[in-house]
Amino acid sequence: MAKRATERLSDKVAARLCDQIEAGAIAPGDRIIEVDIAERFGVSRTPVREALIRLAREGVLDPADRGYALPREDASARRERLAARRVLDIAIAREAAVAVRGGAGISAMEREIEKMAAAHQAGRAKSFATAHYRLRDEIRLLADNRLLARCAALVDDAFRLGREQLYRIAANREATLAAERLLIAAIGRGDADAAEHEVTAFLDRVGGSALRGRS
Repeated sequence: MAKRATERLSDKVAARLCDQIEAGAIAPGDRIIEVDIAERFGVSRTPVREALIRLAREGVLDPADRGYALPREDASARRERLAARRVLDIAIAREAAVAVRGGAGISAMEREIEKMAAAHQAGRAKSFATAHYRLRDEIRLLADNRLLARCAALVDDAFRLGREQLYRIAANREATLAAERLLIAAIGRGDADAAEHEVTAFLDRVGGSALRGRS
């Protein structure tokens, strides 16, 4: 029982760290030290250690002297992430469209799209980023391929970090919302080819720096 409680606490610590990274409170190159995090969060060092190990394993953090660090992203790393995301997002979008042809619904995705739209109109970057992440999670659930979903979620988490800052710019929110609406429409028609096209078109724009700032 104690081990399960520790595991749950380590999940909460990991989530809080990701929230701080996403909000820009932890910047690329910043060192993250176990004892400092334990004191800041008011928890013991064990769940912090487990959370840091997990985030390092997932590629969110890099091991560094006396702890970990948020990696500085260079152009090569960004290209690698985009390439991985392209392969996974296309596969998931196609499978989601096939699922709709088999009778699955898209109401959960439409609800997240509406939340994104409301957050965009209100200028709430964090709410927009949260709804966007949940939308992508709903697409993965619809595709119903657990292995693909796990791989895609891992890559998506790397993109998630810093998104709140990205979405503080209204033009970025608008471009993302428009692209996701087109994708959901294609999935809703059960059109796998159109869904693939929308994924590719958006990632081509991201790769070409159509969004201002980090992708």
